[in-house]
Parts: sequence; structure tokens; C-alpha cells
Amino acid sequence: MRFWPGLILILANAAIGQNIEKSAGPPRKVLVELYTSQGCNSCPSANLLLGQLEKLGYGPDQIIPISFHVDYFNEPWVDPFSHKDYSHREAAYSAVLKRNDLYFTPMMMIDGRKPMLGSNKPEALRTIKTALAEKPGASIQLSLLSEKESDQSVRLDLKTLSTDLHGRSVMVAVVLTEGPLTTRVRSGENAGSTLVEPFVVRSFAFKQVKLEGSEKQSFTFPIKLPTDAVESKCRVAAFVQDWDNGQVYQAESIPLRTTRGTVRR
Repeated sequence: MRFWPGLILILANAAIGQNIEKSAGPPRKVLVELYTSQGCNSCPSANLLLGQLEKLGYGPDQIIPISFHVDYFNEPWVDPFSHKDYSHREAAYSAVLKRNDLYFTPMMMIDGRKPMLGSNKPEALRTIKTALAEKPGASIQLSLLSEKESDQSVRLDLKTLSTDLHGRSVMVAVVLTEGPLTTRVRSGENAGSTLVEPFVVRSFAFKQVKLEGSEKQSFTFPIKLPTDAVESKCRVAAFVQDWDNGQVYQAESIPLRTTRGTVRR
């Protein structure tokens, strides 16, 4: 899986996404990504901050938090939630933002444009507040299409709200998160610690598409729950991100539930 193929990217004009039609109604929701690892002793404080954002005034009506566990700290402890694709996604930000230092843990990325140390609470809160003041470039509506015990699918309805974005290439992504999850770490930098981690990414899928006019575009993604997942702790998150400059135009999330209200373990 490759993100932003070729990595020969040009930052878009700063005005892109700002010419939003006055009739645009959906509230802005900001994507907050954390890149973390159970093998990193600096990460627990960042995990804690991500989980505290709602108590600090930024709930699911304002932000969409997701936590990617990278795989480059998997020695000697192997993070059970890590994946190489998550490491690749983090590394791609260096090329997208024309930097060479965005491959570390814990890293927080806000809105696809603002990287920082994941435990830097003042900067995180300040950046989220600034991002929320912007208008969304797109609207997202999520709906579950099936309610089977192990397999579901989600439909993502997307509409462009800015004429400046017509024809832009974007990543339309759907993420299954679970949390809080508790893990007893037996080796590595966090040996002997019990970690509690929020919004852990359990699956990630995306499509590269071109934004059309104001007409609705619909996409369907399968949702497969891991066998060890607790469904009541899971959410489906989605976001629309510029393929060339990384800017996130909108994000959304909904809880993952079954009609029977059962919990899978």
C-alpha cells in the first residue's frame, strides 16, 4: 500500500478550500492523528492526551481522533496494533510537507498540515481551535449498510462545498478504531507497564478519487471486525484528504453497532 505515490508533491495554493459557498451548512470537524507505539516510552503521555481531548472541550462534534500504531519500534516488543502501512503513511507526510523530520513517535498531525510532538498539550489545543475556525471544504455522511455480526459495510456520501476544489485528487478514507484498549507490555522501553490506549486504528482503507462538482459522490467500504475486537468500543471514522498537499477538508465518525446490541469479544 502506497500513500501519495511518487512523493513528488507541490503544496497547493493557500487559498484552496477557503472559497466556501455561503450556503455550506455542515460544521467543521478536525482530524487528529496520533502516530504512536507500545515500544516507545514517550508515547503513553501522548496517548493520554488524545484520550483527554473530549474532557478538554473537544468532543466528537468537533474532532475525529485516530491513533496509528507504527511498526518501526517492534523490537523487542511487538506492538499488536502496529502495521507497516501506518508507518508508511506517517513517513509520507515529510514529502507532502517538504520536510525530512516527520518520522517519529509520538507525533500528532492535526488537519493533515500541522505536525507536533504528540504530548504537547498547549500546542495541540491551540492548533485544534484554529483549525475549527475554518470552514469545511467538503461534507461527509456515513451510514452502515449491513448489521451482520462479523461483516458490515459503510457508505460514505461526499459533497464538495468549494468550487476551488473541483477536479482535485483526494484520498477518501475509512478507519475502524477501537478503544480504550488495555495492554500489559512485557519487554522493551515500556516493560512492566499497563498501557491504556484510545482510538486505536484496527483497519484502514482508502480510495483515490477526483472531486466532482456539487453533485453527491457515494463510496462503499467493507468493515471487517478483528476477532478480538469489542464492538461496543469501535467507531467508524472517515476523512477526505488532498492527495497532493495533505490538507484534510472534512472528517466524520459514527459508532459501530449491531441491531441486536451484542458485544463481540
